Amino acid sequence: MNGDLGEEGGVERFGIAHVDYETRLRTPKMRSMWYSQVAAGNAPAAMAAS
Repeated sequence: MNGDLGEEGGVERFGIAHVDYETRLRTPKMRSMWYSQVAAGNAPAAMAAS
């Protein structure tokens, strides 16, 4: 990724939450659920138990 704006000049939004810049409200994107499952699966045993 190099931050290129592309042909249409739009900016790709990255991250696991969508941010409404007017209200500052953050809503999880679908990929956030996937990421939380991956992170939970990779947690050390001591962390997974808590």
